[in-house]
Amino acid sequence: MLDCELEKYLMKQYGAKKLVRLTGGFTNAVYLLEATEPPLVVKIAQWSNGDMENEANTLRFLNQGAFTPEVRDLFSMKQQQIIVFTYKEGKNGQAILDTGHFKSSIELFHDMGKLLATAIHSHPYSGEQQGLRVADFKRIRFDLNYVPETLMKQSKALLEERGAQEHPWTLTHGDFGSHNVLADGHHLTAIDWEWAEWGPPLVDLAWTCWNTKLHYPSIADQLNQTFLQAYQAERDVHYTPELMKVYSLYKLWIILNKVQSSDEETQQKWVKRLEWTLQTEII
Repeated sequence: MLDCELEKYLMKQYGAKKLVRLTGGFTNAVYLLEATEPPLVVKIAQWSNGDMENEANTLRFLNQGAFTPEVRDLFSMKQQQIIVFTYKEGKNGQAILDTGHFKSSIELFHDMGKLLATAIHSHPYSGEQQGLRVADFKRIRFDLNYVPETLMKQSKALLEERGAQEHPWTLTHGDFGSHNVLADGHHLTAIDWEWAEWGPPLVDLAWTCWNTKLHYPSIADQLNQTFLQAYQAERDVHYTPELMKVYSLYKLWIILNKVQSSDEETQQKWVKRLEWTLQTEII
């Protein structure tokens, strides 16, 4: 529910007639500020965990690229964190998949692979954070009381083997996939940069393929192959089924750590996804 004081402030500050809730795969509440020029969007987080600052810092680092929204404001009010940025035209990638139009889905995944290689992973990690997070495999807690010990031990063993074949680190989106791109023809906008960090580029590749395999299993192999081929046409990367599983597990354990204070249903949903990942070939 949108706080009345916040709504009044946003309408006065930006000259909006009203706030319209946007639907989609958003983690936080997202609203269109109607009748502003340029069109603006506001994202509201109900708690402070640093994600909103990280998103704003990442977008500023990318210098308001043609494939990202432009940050206009970041502030707090009543323990809420609010980020305001420009509205970008386009259809959510997940909505394109849901139409069942296979050719459009293939084209989308080709464009996603090209965007990730040329616009995101093209930023190498120099050792300077520049206000962004840095991947830290050691910060993962495995001793979570809602995760069975057998799954914890399997995960930990696989993650500890990852280092030998690791690629040079780059900027990573952190939650890349069809759910976080807007397609306007062949022009893509990447949204929801809250989990961006300097880290192994295989994290984004693995997580995209993982999401596709989980939610669209009947067409995942074709979509993921198209995505990876388009990426490799622009940027050489070595991956194996084992590595894709390992980096999917990294993201899953980050999320399992994030949901420690969530309800049991949410925790068990991610535990089931962990079990599914350990049993499934992602590519």
